Amino acid sequence: MYLHVIVAYFLLLWWPQTPPMGPWITSAGATLAFVFGKIVLLGLAAAWVSARVRRDGIAGPRRSGRMPYLHHQALLVLSIVTVAGFAADLGLTVWPTMVRGVGPLSAVPGLEDLVILLPFFVSIIVLWTASYRVDRSVRETIARMRQIETPGTPRPAVWSLWQYLVFHLRHQILIAAIPMTIILVACRVSWRHQSWLVRWLKVPWADQAVIGLAAALVFVFAPVMLRYLWSTSPLPDGPLRRRLDDLCRRIGLRHRDILVWHSHHMMVNAAVMGLFAPVRYVLLSDALLASLDADRIEAVFGHEAGHVRLNHIPYFLLFAVSGMLLVSGFVEILIRVSASANPLIVLGETGLQTAGFAAVLVVWGVGFGWVSRRFERQADLWGARYVTASIRRCSLPCGRHPGGVAENPEPLCATAAATFASALDRVAVLNGIPHDERSWRHSSIASRMRFLTALVGDVVRLRSYDRLIRRIKLALWAASVGGLLFAGWYASTRPDYRSVFLYNFVDPFLGGPHRPSDAD
Repeated sequence: MYLHVIVAYFLLLWWPQTPPMGPWITSAGATLAFVFGKIVLLGLAAAWVSARVRRDGIAGPRRSGRMPYLHHQALLVLSIVTVAGFAADLGLTVWPTMVRGVGPLSAVPGLEDLVILLPFFVSIIVLWTASYRVDRSVRETIARMRQIETPGTPRPAVWSLWQYLVFHLRHQILIAAIPMTIILVACRVSWRHQSWLVRWLKVPWADQAVIGLAAALVFVFAPVMLRYLWSTSPLPDGPLRRRLDDLCRRIGLRHRDILVWHSHHMMVNAAVMGLFAPVRYVLLSDALLASLDADRIEAVFGHEAGHVRLNHIPYFLLFAVSGMLLVSGFVEILIRVSASANPLIVLGETGLQTAGFAAVLVVWGVGFGWVSRRFERQADLWGARYVTASIRRCSLPCGRHPGGVAENPEPLCATAAATFASALDRVAVLNGIPHDERSWRHSSIASRMRFLTALVGDVVRLRSYDRLIRRIKLALWAASVGGLLFAGWYASTRPDYRSVFLYNFVDPFLGGPHRPSDAD
């Protein structure tokens, strides 16, 4: 859901003060009815879907296993509808104009924007509220299963509606809304005081520098904010803490602290956040620590450590840079084609904006998802290679430890792969995630388990996958560096250069044409 929140903020920042077409709904009453009426319709739709999913789940054991899958798919569709509904608020109604017409709101930078976003946030909360009973049913089933697996231990209490909403608010909305609000406020302040900033800093791009600095600081220090936004506490000293500390020293993973991630024992997960060691935290959820043994916890930890040691976050930043350059170049080509003597196609500003949006969706929806899924599997493989199943615990025949002795360091250890695959299986089961469910950024649990076990003893395929990852990373470097050099040369040789993509997609984040002037 945090991605949907980012998209909503992006739409708000990008949306021009003077859109290419006027709103369809112009009266205040009709606007309020549209903006808040669709929230009611969304809630009714979510309630109907939840009732249908619960009924199918209770209908019999053959269908009950599909309940989490159907629930997740329905939530995905309805969450996309919330984003589309917010875009409709901006483009089809006078909702932004009505909010900005309330004088006291303009006194606080960013407050108008938060009020404009309010129907979007309310839609998400309504969606979660309507879906709570399905989530509760799934959690109760998981709690009974945990109690059966560990007799004598008390069954964890399933969270209440209030706990459920607060947890999701902190982990799905505020995780993105707080950093994006800081950036949004920086944009509004710098745009409003552009002339003063230029005079004070003595550079024409002073406002852009302020926004860039604010975004960089938010990116660097976001882990510190999240450490206190989420309910966390240091992992106490003990055998597991000492084992993980020793593991971090062994693999060279520097961090600020290892934290327990409190989720009312409802979430089995781990995470590593922070680009730099002084602000990097390792998080292990309370349910993960209570439900998995030390070997499996180490396996899950190894996956997250792999993301850091393999520099996946910097490469995601390179993808963002190369993706922006690719879309900008595509739109620039359309502009030149439309302006040629015998154009094959003529696109106005609205058409070019539409083409730019479509290109952004393709680059991020298809390209980023493809790269992210390969990086996820690389993190799985890294964790199995370097973290799980030391030589003394190798119990399965494999090419790496014939006779229990490490004679060949290259093949994937069979015990390591089995340990990691079992950890993935447990995480899926205890979180109520169907094994075959796919997502945009992650392959299904089942396919990741098959991938690991297939690599045991298959050195050729292992080398082939390593080469694929190296090519992806090399391509991202080449696209980013080469694209920036070419873009700089192209802009310097064409004084008239100002593509619609830069004008409408990049400039709103860098002090662009839609910002209000000091006189406003």
